[in-house]
Amino acid sequence: MAELIEKDAEAPLCFQSASALASHSWVSKNLSRSFPSNEVRNSPVKWADWIDGLLRRYGAHWKRAGIYDAILLSKQSINRDENLLAAALCF
Repeated sequence: MAELIEKDAEAPLCFQSASALASHSWVSKNLSRSFPSNEVRNSPVKWADWIDGLLRRYGAHWKRAGIYDAILLSKQSINRDENLLAAALCF
């Protein structure tokens, strides 16, 4: 398993070649099976668990693509503070 993860981390990013962009089969084969269900996307706890599950395999790809921090940031929930929002709008 460790060899697979290392090999996957060294593979070129999907958008680095024109053939990968033109290949619809890559998208339908790889993205649809790993995309979370509505139940996972609507639950912050399940979303964080899903991201943690993908982190070991795709973390190196995310870093090379420059989206690692954004993906980890998506695990955080944002609480709405109406008073703070109202104060920010004044400025």
